[in-house]
Amino acid sequence: MPSEIEMALDIACQQLRPFEEKYGVTSAYFLANVTAEDLEGGDDEYVRWAGEYKLMKRLETKLNQTTENK
Repeated sequence: MPSEIEMALDIACQQLRPFEEKYGVTSAYFLANVTAEDLEGGDDEYVRWAGEYKLMKRLETKLNQTTENK
């Protein structure tokens, strides 16, 4: 049975997919190379995408730490 962190990570990844599919880039590429002006949705879309990506990275870190401590 997946942990709460694993479930939250899965949801975060699902939230990223539409952005990645719409623009044809990975979230890592987006964060390193794209500006809000490059997106149809401007600042709002940029903030949502960046926020989801940063949340996903935090959850990955937390999951890795949890797994290492077992």
